Amino acid sequence: MKMKFRSIFPCLALFAAMIILAACPTEQKIEFGELSILISGDSFTVEPGGTVSIPYTVSGLKDETGTSTATVTVEAESSSPDCTVKVDGTSESEGTVDFTAPAVVPTETEVTVTVRATDEANNRSDSKSVKVSVTKSEDLKVAFKSVPKSVLMHTGSSFKAYFTVSGIGAAKVSVKAVADDEFTASAEMTSETDGTATFTLNGTVPQSVGVKVEVTDDFDREASCEADVSVMESSQADADVANCYIVSPGSTFTFKSVKGNSTEAALFDSVDLLWQDQTGMVKSVAGNSEDGIIAVALNAGISGNAVIEALKDSVVVWSWHLWVTDYDPEAAPLVWTTDEGKTYTILDRNLGAMNNTVDDQGAFGLYYQWGRKDPFVGPLGVESLKLVKRYDIDGNIIPEKECQRPETTGSENNVQLAIENPGVFYFDSDTSLPRDWCASRADGQDDDLWGKDSGVKTIYDPCPAGYMVAEPSAFGFRKKYAYVDESKSAYDDNADYFWHDNRHTYDGEAGSDRGFVYQVGGWTSSNHRYWFPCSGNRMVDSGELYGVGGSGDIWTNNVQSSYAVMEIFAYGNPASYTGLNRPYGASIRCQKIEK
Repeated sequence: MKMKFRSIFPCLALFAAMIILAACPTEQKIEFGELSILISGDSFTVEPGGTVSIPYTVSGLKDETGTSTATVTVEAESSSPDCTVKVDGTSESEGTVDFTAPAVVPTETEVTVTVRATDEANNRSDSKSVKVSVTKSEDLKVAFKSVPKSVLMHTGSSFKAYFTVSGIGAAKVSVKAVADDEFTASAEMTSETDGTATFTLNGTVPQSVGVKVEVTDDFDREASCEADVSVMESSQADADVANCYIVSPGSTFTFKSVKGNSTEAALFDSVDLLWQDQTGMVKSVAGNSEDGIIAVALNAGISGNAVIEALKDSVVVWSWHLWVTDYDPEAAPLVWTTDEGKTYTILDRNLGAMNNTVDDQGAFGLYYQWGRKDPFVGPLGVESLKLVKRYDIDGNIIPEKECQRPETTGSENNVQLAIENPGVFYFDSDTSLPRDWCASRADGQDDDLWGKDSGVKTIYDPCPAGYMVAEPSAFGFRKKYAYVDESKSAYDDNADYFWHDNRHTYDGEAGSDRGFVYQVGGWTSSNHRYWFPCSGNRMVDSGELYGVGGSGDIWTNNVQSSYAVMEIFAYGNPASYTGLNRPYGASIRCQKIEK
């Protein structure tokens, strides 16, 4: 019996184990398909410093039954260490890789971005790559914003040039100035993009200097700009000061940079030619603000008029008229004495005129608005209504500029505006009084701009040193006329002052009816002939020419109420003057200042 019992027991144990195993559930393995990552797009382009989003999708996250989702990690990397990538998953199955380019890219670059999806739990992974083109940065460049064409120097003096740098991006730049051996140079950035170079003369004054600015950055980029600057040696300036200088053609003229006939310095950082009425007349313009002088070099054989301007921070602080001519104002002035014994001396020609020849356009001279120091050009011919052309130093035509004068209030006026814009003719189209470029209200007008109240030459007087705008009584010689008979049909050319009548013959030629002549003893005398042409005017409401060949209008320094006093030279007006609105442009005769 015992043996039989022992043989049954193992069987019972095996059977019990089988019952237990049958009662426990069996764990089944989850089956996933292939893990795949897809990039939407074949290639991408981005600018320096920009970011582009690269979309991706991941498939194979669900098992075969669709009930289980795998946990997947998405990572990205760039083939360039200078570029950054960041994964932004919007869900488990899709998202973007944000690719950011560096701020400065010296050369166009193609970068490979690899995106990898990993399922560690199921030992799955997949990756895809895409090309991103990073465009080239703007080139690093440097250019002069302002470099003088000419400078006026002595040993120890300096001049400045202003430059601007572009294409910097996020780079750090270094600047350096270089000049010829006689100079030391330095440069600095004064803002994120602008800089100043200073050049100091240590040796003798050369005829010219080569200057250069070099720029480098921390991306190994380089740029430079260079220029040649002519150099004039600083010399003693002319002692007499004014707003107008008579200068010989072909000379180099140096004058003090003061306001008119005052001692007030016109502080500047650059000087330039505003305009000239003959091409090639002005060779170069240079200034030295430290010494307070300006020099102008002129080419030989060319006469004309020019206006030189001094600027501070690109704003005109003052300007001067150069009357380029061989004319000697002391050679043959018109001198006459009143019956009371007062003697007047006035120039034998209009201010800015190239001659005093009867019936010649060169006798017209320049035109001025009453009270302003700066001139405007006149007509091309003795009966023309077209203006003489103005040119810059390179021979380019400078357009005329006329505009309505700004409104003013109270005692405010436009004097400073006119100083800052010497080439602008400010007309007044408003027909109500007062009509004035200076102000739109009577209490803003300035009657002493040309010395009417003070009786002295002012800083706005446009005449050369020793002269001022003539007063009305200086033209009293105009009463020295006579008619040929009682009918007053013609002026008698045997009188001292007469109309250049075309009914008479002068030196074998008929008169022109274009002006008056003052000649003591009449036309046939041997005395000097003074011509007063019918130069017309520039209109108060437009600046356009009017009356050329019909009347000659000459400003005086006087005013009548809101008007300014003008001498009118025309047939039937041998000795008349009248008050006219101050924005008119008219001629000037300068009167010698008696000491």
